[in-house]
Amino acid sequence: YSRVLTLAEIQADRATPIAPSGPADTTPPSNVTGLTATAVSATQINLSWATATDNIAVTGYRVERCPGAGCTNFAQIAVPTGTTFSDTGLTASSSYSYQVKAVDAAGNVSVNFSNVATATTAAAPPDTIPPTDPTNLTATAASSSQINLTWTASTDSGGLAGYGVERCQGVGCTNFVQIATPSTNSYSDTGLTAGTSYSYRIRAVANAGNSSNYLNISATTPGGGGGGASLVTALGMNEGSGTTLTDASGSGHIGTLVNGPLWVAGQATYGQALSFDGVNDVVSIANSGTYNFGTADFTIELWVKPNVLGGGQRHLVSKCAAAAFVTGCKELYLNGNQLLFGSYSTGDTSGGTIADTNWHHIALTFTDSTNTLRIYVDGVLTTTATKALEADNTAHVVTLGNMHGNNPFSGLLDEFRVYSRVLTLAEIQADRATPIAPSGPADTTPPSNVTGLTATAVSATQINLSWATATDNIAVTGYRVERCPGAGCTNFAQIAVPTGTTFSDTGLTASSSYSYQVKAVDAAGNVSVNFSNVATATTAAAPPDTIPPTDPTNLTATAASSSQINLTWTASTDSGGLAGYGVERCQGVGCTNFVQIATPSTNSYSDTGLTAGTSYSYRIRAVDNAGNSSNYLNISATTPGGGGGGASLVTALGMNEGSGTTLTDASGSGHIGTLVNGPLWVAGQATYGQALSFDGVNDVVSIANSGTYNFGTADFTIELWVKPNVLGGGQRHLVSKCEAAAFVTGCKELYLNGNQLLFGSYSTGDTSGGTIADTNWHHIALTFTDSTNTLRIYVDGVLTTTATKALEADNTAHVVTLGNMHGNNPFSGLLDEFRVYSRVLTLAEIQADRATPITP
Repeated sequence: YSRVLTLAEIQADRATPIAPSGPADTTPPSNVTGLTATAVSATQINLSWATATDNIAVTGYRVERCPGAGCTNFAQIAVPTGTTFSDTGLTASSSYSYQVKAVDAAGNVSVNFSNVATATTAAAPPDTIPPTDPTNLTATAASSSQINLTWTASTDSGGLAGYGVERCQGVGCTNFVQIATPSTNSYSDTGLTAGTSYSYRIRAVANAGNSSNYLNISATTPGGGGGGASLVTALGMNEGSGTTLTDASGSGHIGTLVNGPLWVAGQATYGQALSFDGVNDVVSIANSGTYNFGTADFTIELWVKPNVLGGGQRHLVSKCAAAAFVTGCKELYLNGNQLLFGSYSTGDTSGGTIADTNWHHIALTFTDSTNTLRIYVDGVLTTTATKALEADNTAHVVTLGNMHGNNPFSGLLDEFRVYSRVLTLAEIQADRATPIAPSGPADTTPPSNVTGLTATAVSATQINLSWATATDNIAVTGYRVERCPGAGCTNFAQIAVPTGTTFSDTGLTASSSYSYQVKAVDAAGNVSVNFSNVATATTAAAPPDTIPPTDPTNLTATAASSSQINLTWTASTDSGGLAGYGVERCQGVGCTNFVQIATPSTNSYSDTGLTAGTSYSYRIRAVDNAGNSSNYLNISATTPGGGGGGASLVTALGMNEGSGTTLTDASGSGHIGTLVNGPLWVAGQATYGQALSFDGVNDVVSIANSGTYNFGTADFTIELWVKPNVLGGGQRHLVSKCEAAAFVTGCKELYLNGNQLLFGSYSTGDTSGGTIADTNWHHIALTFTDSTNTLRIYVDGVLTTTATKALEADNTAHVVTLGNMHGNNPFSGLLDEFRVYSRVLTLAEIQADRATPITP
C-alpha cells in the first residue's frame, strides 16, 4: 500500500483474501422468457418466469415495473436471485406492467427484456372497523373568549382522517353542531362569549369514514378576564325595559329595579347602562345570602360615572340590613371625591380619588387568608391594605346605588360582576375591556333545510359545492358540509363548516367519486332538521406526470471495509412524490455494463459482499411515483485489499495458478510475474493455497512494469512468506530490484546470508533484519519511510529492526525479481504471498496481511 492503514483495515485484510484477476466475462445471460403476473390481493402481484442461462452462472434478475397497461416508463424495483418475485404495497384496483432481465456475476445483463406481463390488483375490501375512542379529554378556559381542548389520540388500522369537534352552549345541552375537524389531538375554540358555559363532544374519523364513539366535556369561559364557575354575578344592564336585570353568570343573582332607575346609553360597545337619580333609585340583588364578603375570597367590579363631584356619601355597592348600618355590613361608596370600602367592625379604607364625571372602572379584591384588600381604578392598583372583615349576615341584602334608603348615588352604573375568588390584575384589565354578554331566552328554532345542493368536479383533486341560502328566525351563521367516498355511500363525515353557500373540497383522489350533504346552523347551535339532497361528482383523471425528479447531487463513495462501499448523496425532489432511487453498479473504473443492485427510499446505500482490492463504478438516479427518472450521477471507489490499502496495494501475487508461466497480480496494477527456468508450484501452508518452489540454481520470477516501483525516494512496504530448504550458506536472494547482469548504483536486495536476514542498497550497504534459524515458514515484511529514512524489518509479525538508512534513487530500468538476482545468489526453498504497497504499513496491518492469504 502507498498509505498507512488503520488497525481496522489491517484486521479486514487479515480476514480477506486477495481476489484473482483474469480475463473479463463479457457474455450476457440469455433473455428471460415466460414472465407471468398474477394479482393475489388488493396490494400484491406475484411474478414468475423461466430460468435464464449463462456461460458461467446467472446470479440474479432485474425486475422493472411501470403503472398501467401499455405503459413504457419502466423503473427497476427489485433484484431477486430466484425466478419469482412478490410485488407488495400496491394500490387497489390498479394495473401494473412488468419486464425482467437476467444478470451474471460479471454484471452482464440479457440483451433484451422478457415479454411484458400486466395484472390488475383487486378492489380494496371495505374498511368497517371504527377508530379507537379518544380518551382523557380536557377543556381549559384560556381566556374569556377561548377554550382549549386536548385528548389522547385515537388509532385506526386504515389510517385516521382526523377528529370531529362538536359544541353546544350550556351544560347538559344536546343541540351539538360540528365546529372543526382537526387532524391532531387538540383544538382551540376561539371567539366565545365571556362568562358562558359550553359543552363539547369529539369523535375520531377514519379515512374510510368510520367514526368512534363520542367523548364529552363542558367548560365555562371566565366573565371577561377569567373566573369560570367563580363568576357568581354578571349584570350587563342591557335589558332596556322592565324591572329585572338578568344574571348572565347563571347563579340566579337577578337584579330588581326599585323606584325607577332608567336605562340609558352606556359606553361604546358596552350597550346600555342604568341611571340612578340620587334620591331613592336602587337595585336589589336576589339570593344575597349566598354572597360571602366576610370570611372568603371575593372580587367586586363595576363601571361608575358620577353626575356630580363632591358631596356626602354616595353608595355604589352595599351589603347590609334594610334599615340600618349594623354588624356585618359592607359598603363601597364615594365620599366627596374619595373612593372607600368600609366594614361595620373595621372601618373604612381609601381606594383613591374619582376626580371627574367620566366613566371609571372600579375593582375590589379581598384575600381572606391574609386579610389583604386591594382596590383598582381603571385597571391600576390604587390601594393595598391589611383589613380584617367580620362575617356576613346572611339576611343582609346586596344593593346598587343606595343603602337602606340612605346615601343614594347620582349617576350611571354598568357591568356589575362578582367573583368568589381573587382576580389578578390581568384578569381585571381583561374584564374592564370586555362587556358582559346578554342572556335571554334560548333560541330553539332550527334553520330551514338546505336545498339545491350541486357538486361539480373542476379538476382531478377538487370538487366545488354550492347550495341555496337557508333561512332562520334570527340568522343562519354557517353550514355543516359532510362527505363520503363513492356514489350511494352512507358513511358521511363532516369536513367543513363554511359561513357562505359555496365550498371547494380540495386534495381529493383523481378518478374518484364523492357524495355530499349539507345542513344549516344558527348562532344558538340549532341545525336543520334534515340534510339537503345528496350531490355526487367524480374527479377528473390525473394528468400524466411527465416531469422527472431533480437530479441527485454530491454523490460520495467510501470504502468502509474490504467488502463494503457506502454511498451517500443529496436527496432529489419531485412534485408528485419520490418513489426512491435506483443504484446501479459494474466492476472496474470506466465500465459500462451497469446493473441495478438496489432501490433505496432514502439518500444512502451500503453495498456489501464486495471483493477486496477491487474497483467498482456506481451510478444512481431518482425515480418518482409516476416512473419518471432523473439523470444519472456517477462515481467509482475501490475496496481495500483485505484490511485496507486501496490503491496503495500495488502488487499482490498469490502464486496459486498451478500451471503456466504467469503469476496474476490481484492488485490490478499490472505487476504480472513471469516464471523463468521452471519454478514449480507446490502445496503451500494450510489456507494459503499453493506456493512456488525455487531450485537454488537458476529459478527466478521476473516482475513486469518494474519501472513503476519506487524503492528509493518514496515510502514502501514489501511482504512475502519464505521457507528455506537449507540453513547457512552464502547469499540467497528473496527479492531484488537491480540491473540484469551486475550489482550497480540503484540496486536494492532483500536476502539471506547464512541464517541472517538482510536488506541492502548499493550505496548505503546492508542492514540486518534478524535471524532465520530453521526451515519453517516465516513471514517477512520490510517498510521504508522516506521522509525520515527509517527502515523497519518484521519477522513473523514482530519488529526485529529499526534503523536509519538512506536509500539512493531507483534506476527505472532495473527489474524486480524473486528468488535470484542477475543470475547470481539463487534461493533454494519456497516463496508465497508476495505483496508490495506504496506506503508504510503499521505493525497491525502487517500482522493482518500475515494472517490473510491472497485469494487464489
